[in-house]
Amino acid sequence: MKLYREIEKIMPIIEDSLTAESFEEFKYTRVSDLCFYHFGLGTFIRNNFSYNKDSILLDLFLEHGVTDEDEMSAFIIRVFHYHSTKYDEISKVRNPYSY
Repeated sequence: MKLYREIEKIMPIIEDSLTAESFEEFKYTRVSDLCFYHFGLGTFIRNNFSYNKDSILLDLFLEHGVTDEDEMSAFIIRVFHYHSTKYDEISKVRNPYSY
């Protein structure tokens, strides 16, 4: 899926926007609590990726019928969370707080 590949491209940028402590906290956030990232991380994502009208990422969201920037950033946050928590970096064991 092109959309997922485009989101993967921005994951390092999103991770670099967080301090090491914030990233660790994010990794262990329950999926049901990701809504609390709407104004911090979500704002960063919207300002840098969703509002850019020349963005390939924006075009792909629009192709899939997603027109609301909040929905776009929420989806990106969920994908970033899944990607970040898929495996614990030290033990390579699945994080109990992830999907």
